Amino acid sequence: MLVVSNYHYIRPHFEAPYPSIFGVTPEQFETQLLLLKSEFVPITPKQFVSNFHQILADSQKYLLITFDDGLREQYEYALPILDTLEMEALFFANSLYYDQQKVSTVHKLHLIRSQIASSLLLQQIEDELDLHLSDKEKESALATYIYDTSEAATVKYLLNFKMDFAQQERFANQMFASYFEEENVGPELYFTRQQLVDLAQRNCLGSHTHSHYPLGLLSQEKVHAEIEKTLHIFEKITNHRPLAISYPYGTYEAAPEHVSNLAKQSGHSVGFMATRGLNDQFTDPLRLHRFDCNDLPGGKNYTKQLW
Repeated sequence: MLVVSNYHYIRPHFEAPYPSIFGVTPEQFETQLLLLKSEFVPITPKQFVSNFHQILADSQKYLLITFDDGLREQYEYALPILDTLEMEALFFANSLYYDQQKVSTVHKLHLIRSQIASSLLLQQIEDELDLHLSDKEKESALATYIYDTSEAATVKYLLNFKMDFAQQERFANQMFASYFEEENVGPELYFTRQQLVDLAQRNCLGSHTHSHYPLGLLSQEKVHAEIEKTLHIFEKITNHRPLAISYPYGTYEAAPEHVSNLAKQSGHSVGFMATRGLNDQFTDPLRLHRFDCNDLPGGKNYTKQLW
């Protein structure tokens, strides 16, 4: 049986003009790892990928740590803690930045919302895209984003539920170009090439596909290209193939079954969703469940009801 704890941002603090990037501090990360080690048996990425059928069928609860998005702060803050505790993790990265020096749409939106007032973003969305929420949708927004202000919740709801991905991408590109220099953001945000090489040599580098698109919205041909391009780029940089794949966004809509079938055709034996749950012998190894770190012991949303 396998429990997977997934992380994104890790940094000493998350101060910003407008809170929108959330994660864990190095201290919180280390504290949680110690708690998880006391409840589960840590396993390395190579051990799992080499023996996943046996591990999933075992009654013992094994633990695997994963990180999505290939963020430089993961290497600089999380990896030293993992080394100290003699643990390993799978670091899933996108290849877009190493191919075109571009920041992915999801990170553009995170950065935009951290530096621009929600009132201004809301005005831009309403004026330029003519998107608005009904009273019922406003209630849903507040219920969904319970820790946000009314305006911030409305912006997030419009972005995530009212825009299609093409609209999101256009909006993100327009706003990002007005406030940021993309060539300066990428080097600070993503793994360096040498960090990629080191993670690959450690057997800890995974694929998060090329562009961080929700693959379920793409044609099968484009999904295949998203998967294959990352394999090619990372193998060229590191001389290693990514050990596994995690699907961007990781929902059933973003990664329907044909996506994991295409991942298998490209040579992946293990793939990770973002759906919560334990993994056992009945779990498809190309569609493994992961808990957000906040849902596990030491996380802010932890409840024993999950078990």
